[in-house]
Amino acid sequence: MPPTGGEPSEVVAICQQAEAMGYGCVWFADHLMPPYTNPEGPLLECWTWLTTIAAKTSRIRVGTMTLANGFRQPGVLAKMAASLDVISGGRLEIGMGAGWSEREHKAYGLPFLATPTRIAQMAEAIAVMKLLFTQREATFKGVYYAIEGAYCEPKPLQKPHPPIWVGGAGEKLTLRVVARHADGWNCPHLPLPELRHKLDVLAAHCRVAGRDPASIRKSLLTSVLIAENEATLAKAALALAERQNVAVEQLPERMLVGTPEQCARQLRSYVDLGITDFILPFRSLADARSMQLFIERVASAFA
Repeated sequence: MPPTGGEPSEVVAICQQAEAMGYGCVWFADHLMPPYTNPEGPLLECWTWLTTIAAKTSRIRVGTMTLANGFRQPGVLAKMAASLDVISGGRLEIGMGAGWSEREHKAYGLPFLATPTRIAQMAEAIAVMKLLFTQREATFKGVYYAIEGAYCEPKPLQKPHPPIWVGGAGEKLTLRVVARHADGWNCPHLPLPELRHKLDVLAAHCRVAGRDPASIRKSLLTSVLIAENEATLAKAALALAERQNVAVEQLPERMLVGTPEQCARQLRSYVDLGITDFILPFRSLADARSMQLFIERVASAFA
């Protein structure tokens, strides 16, 4: 998961390097201005990045984690997604979210409604997109969206459509949307007991929806601090803790921290719970050694 505000040539190089190393997918966040830092800072638009990286790679998949639903009408988004799936040779992953940055929506003149409404809109948007992906002529009339006699040609190469992920961990609403509409669920980094509870909640929603929970892929979005040995790891952990203004002991609560062997053991605990995919933010070419260590000595243990 490279930075969308980085120098374009460096971001392209990171993605190409990830492909050469054997990573499966490169994911981009969807924001119109930096959500955590200076709003005047540089940031390039997510869908433009996806198209660029798809054109400059040949194997690695491209995905969004996650699209802010309120930024685009679902009918138009479906057309964009189908087009990119065709152009990329069937390499698109669609990550959907309800959008969470009120400041960002208001800055761009986009409605920012109550959370339950935004989640309900996202569910309708997914339904609209699926119709356009699978039907010759699509008509839909919902509470928030409507299309009439809409065509989406050519259809996506992936059948019945590119995988649709839903990101978020809300138990009452978001996980219910996952159970009813999604091919995959993306979860932020959580301690194992909390993640186990979320998976139980998702399974309960699946039972109500008449769906096998095992049919839903599960991914974890987590940072990783990896080093070849304990001494190097200790120095890197201290530096990172100082930058983030937290105690070193708090880092494992936020991310994977360890040598390759330690990271592999931590990942095994998540895999045993049913996590199938891991999304890791590597922010610059300076992370190349970490990327290589992870793919060669951690991911290889699960191949």
